[in-house]
Order: sequence, then C-alpha cells, then structure tokens
Amino acid sequence: MQSTRAVRPFRFVIAPTVRQAQLFIQFSGYDPRECRIATRVQDLLGYRLDSWETWFLQRMWPCRTHEDVSHMEEMMWRARACGADIRRWWT
Repeated sequence: MQSTRAVRPFRFVIAPTVRQAQLFIQFSGYDPRECRIATRVQDLLGYRLDSWETWFLQRMWPCRTHEDVSHMEEMMWRARACGADIRRWWT
C-alpha cells in the first residue's frame, strides 16, 4: 500500500517560464511534488535556500533581451542572498 503523506518540496528550479522548468523536472527524473518553480523574484521571497537543492536553468531565456537577462541575473543573485548553492543546468 502506497503512503499518502504529503511530500515536502526540497528542490527549487529557477527558470524564465513554468513550462521550461516542468520540462527540466521531467527530463531529470525528479518527482514534481518535490520541486518548487520560481519564475519571478517574488517566488523566492521568504525562503531560506541553504537547505534546498537549487537549479538555475542557464541559457534557456526565451528572448534574451537586456531586460530578460537582467531579470534572470537578479533572480540568481536573490537566490544566493537567500543562501542558495546554485547548480546550473546548461542547454
């Protein structure tokens, strides 16, 4: 009999879009219930990420305008300020 207890998320995926994060989770073989997705700086607020596995999807930015790049860099620096040890996934 399978347990129905809730799974505590312990993995953060920082990506430009939710779909890209979902594809990363799927292809990595992670359980989606164990993952949180951050696409905005506000998604990182209130978390202490020093005990979370944090993935930053590098080079998956859809448009790569200056604004898009600065937004993703801001998210990376915010995650680091919250204590994250960032792991990069290159495309």
